Amino acid sequence: MNFLLATGAGTAERLRRRVLGIPVALRALLQAVEAGAAEIEVSGPHANMLLDAAHDARVTVPVRAYADARRERIVVEANALVAPELLRALQPGEALLADNEHLVAARKAFRPGDKPTTPLAGLPVLEYPKGDKLWAVFLLDEGDAVRAERALLRAQTEPSDAWLTRNIFRRVGLPLVRVGARVGMPPSSVTALALVLALVAARLLAQGHGGAPWLGALLGLVSLVLSSVDGPLARVTHRVSPTGAALSRVVSDATVILLGAGALFGVMERGVGAPVEWLTPLVVGGAAAWLVSVAVLDVRFGAEPRPSAKSWIDQAVHRDTVVLLVIAAALTGLAQVAATVWLAAAAGRLVRAGLSSSVR
Repeated sequence: MNFLLATGAGTAERLRRRVLGIPVALRALLQAVEAGAAEIEVSGPHANMLLDAAHDARVTVPVRAYADARRERIVVEANALVAPELLRALQPGEALLADNEHLVAARKAFRPGDKPTTPLAGLPVLEYPKGDKLWAVFLLDEGDAVRAERALLRAQTEPSDAWLTRNIFRRVGLPLVRVGARVGMPPSSVTALALVLALVAARLLAQGHGGAPWLGALLGLVSLVLSSVDGPLARVTHRVSPTGAALSRVVSDATVILLGAGALFGVMERGVGAPVEWLTPLVVGGAAAWLVSVAVLDVRFGAEPRPSAKSWIDQAVHRDTVVLLVIAAALTGLAQVAATVWLAAAAGRLVRAGLSSSVR
């Protein structure tokens, strides 16, 4: 699949504008790479800006000046930010350009031999499937840049996210994604910070007395938010890597185990209806079951997306839901409830991991 990125007169300033910390010229190349481009051609009066941006290490396909008008390729305006799903839906010989009157995305037929600057007003508009993840924003002014940032951030959800993660943690974390992208923060730094906060929070929760557990709960919430930020930050900055994704998964599950175990050991420290004789095996057994479920999913799915969290069972045993319930029960002295939720959720995840593997 070959892409042609066309630049028009007066678009230099638009190509320099930064969206979530990355110049539009570079984003145009990166989104084509993400959509599966084997080669990218550039044309128009500001093609040199795209050629300069192509030196970025994240541009992993050849980029060259437009030469052969007879070849079929997908044509996209360089000052447009487009959802990868929409770019993948295009076929060679089609173009995604702004409508001259309404400035909206129009997928149009592009005949071989047409120059990139040929007006497309007379060509037939082709329909494409519409959905939440099919969007395009053409950057004509500062307001469009803001809309493009919002569209990019809204798209950062995963099928395996539970309701709590989608509607609370990611909503709270999206401003952090915006700030992190603008200042160039590496996603791995966010992952490391989430783990450090989880370790500190678990230690405070385990003390069980005074205000330490409540401070630990607060730090634990921050850690959970950060563990939901590193993935979106990597995607919007095009810094996704198998190593980073694996590290993020490990830290996310380690955070839950640390916080859950810390909260339960804090209950044991206070001695509120929580005999060590039966609570310790539950804490250790729950952590072990949790680790096994993670290992099963990693072996089966690897770097692929996890199963969607659609059923109420998936929602109930999701890591964010479980750890918040355990912490809340532990802080209020409901030791039996906290331990039961911890063990039941770990067992439920183990069963779900086995079922997911069997139907894969």
